[in-house]
Amino acid sequence: ILIQDAAVKQGAIIPVPENSTVSDEHLAMVEPLSCVINGQNYLNIKEGEYVTVVGAGPIGLMHSLLAKTKGAKVILAEYSSARLTTAKEFGFDHYIATKDTDFAQAVLDLTHGEGTDVGIVACSVNKVAEDLLIIMAMKGRLSFLF
Repeated sequence: ILIQDAAVKQGAIIPVPENSTVSDEHLAMVEPLSCVINGQNYLNIKEGEYVTVVGAGPIGLMHSLLAKTKGAKVILAEYSSARLTTAKEFGFDHYIATKDTDFAQAVLDLTHGEGTDVGIVACSVNKVAEDLLIIMAMKGRLSFLF
């Protein structure tokens, strides 16, 4: 534990019951998932929209899965072939290997030149984030969460 004591707003912390059967690994995902849910509440993702998520780490996968449950067409872009292979197990609509592909052109091709309705940056690669700004659809929404 890095911090021994901290002041937080009352009600901001929910204690885990001592008799909880939830593993520490699962509990560790509560905070990142809550950030993803909060971010997507602002994005107002609708069924049939293209949602492009850049980054297939834990946050990117959470964003992709949540968007998929809303009926979005998920485009997941990732540099690491290992992460992309793992991500393919989730059955998203499209995958882009940014290591080998022109990311911006690939998204434009998949969206028939319209651009993505929602862009989510879940990585720290500036170039891809810059490209995403260029390929947003008219009135598109963009979130940076990594």
